[in-house]
Amino acid sequence: MSCPLEDLYYPIMQLFRLLKAIPNFTNVVYVLAFNKDVVYKFIAETQGISGDIYLDKIIQTTFELPLPDKILLRRLLFEKLNAIFANTPKQMCDRTRTHWSNLYFQGIDHFINTPRDIVRLTNILTVAYPVVEGEVNPADFVAIESLRVFCPVIYESIHKNPQYFAGCVNTKNTLISTIDELKHFHNSWLAQLEDKDKEPVKRLLFHLFPKIEAVYCDTHYEAKHESVWRQHLRICSLEMFPNYFRLALTTGEFSHTDAKAILSLAADAKAFGEKLVELADQKRPDGTTQVRAFLEQLEDYTETEIPVNCISSIVQALFDVGDQLLVSEDEPYGMFDLGNDMRIGRIISQLLRRLNEQERFETLKYTMSSGNALSIIVSEIITLVEEHEVSPQQEWLLSTQHLKELEEIALQRLQDAVVQNSLQQVPKLAEKLYCWQSEAKEDVKRSLQKIVESGEGLANLMRQFL
Repeated sequence: MSCPLEDLYYPIMQLFRLLKAIPNFTNVVYVLAFNKDVVYKFIAETQGISGDIYLDKIIQTTFELPLPDKILLRRLLFEKLNAIFANTPKQMCDRTRTHWSNLYFQGIDHFINTPRDIVRLTNILTVAYPVVEGEVNPADFVAIESLRVFCPVIYESIHKNPQYFAGCVNTKNTLISTIDELKHFHNSWLAQLEDKDKEPVKRLLFHLFPKIEAVYCDTHYEAKHESVWRQHLRICSLEMFPNYFRLALTTGEFSHTDAKAILSLAADAKAFGEKLVELADQKRPDGTTQVRAFLEQLEDYTETEIPVNCISSIVQALFDVGDQLLVSEDEPYGMFDLGNDMRIGRIISQLLRRLNEQERFETLKYTMSSGNALSIIVSEIITLVEEHEVSPQQEWLLSTQHLKELEEIALQRLQDAVVQNSLQQVPKLAEKLYCWQSEAKEDVKRSLQKIVESGEGLANLMRQFL
C-alpha cells in the first residue's frame, strides 16, 4: 500500500530533529541507516532544499553500503528453498532440475537483488507450499509465487484468466478463438510492467506457459502435451492450474573486469581451458570455487559479447576440461541448486544457437571426438535427446540425423574409455548413463552390455556405482 508524502513527513523530520537535539556524549556514536535516494528526494520535495545540504548539518560521515554479491544471494535463496522443499520426492527433483534452471535464470533471478527479496519470497513459500505439497510442480510453484511477490498485477491476471495461459492454443477447452486475440490480451498485461521487468517476466512465462510461447514464437504444442504436463504437475495443465492458487486472495565477487580478462583467452582453446582448471582450484568465501562464479557470470556474455569466431574454441575447451570442473565444492546442495555440468551445458547451448545448424553439428562432432570430458559429452547427448522429445522441432539444436551421429561418437568414446582403463576416472558417469539409458535408447543398452561382457569393463563400470 502506498503512503501519501505528507504522512511520511512527520516521522522522518521528527527523527532528524531528534538527532540534532541529542548531545555529543563522549565515546558514543550514532548510526543512522536509510535509503539515500528516497530520503534526499523526500527532503527536496518537502523542504525545498537539496538533501545532501540538509543532512550535512546532521551527519558527519557517510558510508555507501555495497550491493550484495549476486552469487551469495543465490546460495542463500537455494539454501532456504532446500529447507522448504526438503520432503519433495527425489524423482520429482531430478526431472525438475532443467526446468528449474530455465525458470530461475530466465526470470526469477532478475528479482533477487537483496536479502530482503529472499525473505519476502521464502516467507510466502513457507506458508503456501505445505498446503499444496504433492499437488504442484515445485519449480513452477516457486516461479508463480515469485510473480505474486514481485509482480502482483501479473499474478492476479494469471489467476483470473486461466484460459489465456494454461493448456494448448488449440485445446477444446479454450474460450479464445484466434492467436490475434491471445496476443492482444498478453500485450495488455505486458504494457503494465516497467521496462526493466518486461523481458524477464516474458521469458519466465514462456517457460511456465507454452501457450504464451506459441503466441509470440510461433511454436506448436499438440494436445498430447497436456497429459505430460499433467503428469509432471505443471501449472500449464488446465487440470493442475487451480492447485497453484489454493491460498490466493482475489564478497568474493567475480568482477566484470576479471571475467573480461579471462574471455580475452577465448580464441585459444588450450589457454582458456587451462584458466578454467585454475579457477576450479580457487575457493570462494562461501566454500564454492571461482570457476562456478565464472560460469554463472559467463552467461551474461553468451548472447552478443563473445565474438562468433571464439564460440568453437570455448566449446572445445569445455568439452576438453569440463570434467575437471565438476569439483565436489560446486556440487548441487539440494533440489534447487545447479551443478557445474548444468552450467556448462547451458553455456554450450547458448553459444551454439548463434551458429547455423551445420556449424553447430560440425563444432560438436569435432569437440566430442577430440575432447577428454566424457561426462560432459554424455551430458550434452542427454540434453539433446531430451530436447528432441519435449520441444517443438523448430527449437531443436540439431537435426535427428546429426544427433544420431553424435550419439554414435559418444558411444564409441565410452567403449574407448573401457579399453584405456579410464572409465572409473569419469566424474558422475553412473548418473549420466542412467539418465541416457532411461530414454529407452537401445544403443546405450547394447553398448553397456558390450562393456560388461569383459571382466575389466564390468569392474570399471561397477566402480562408478559404488
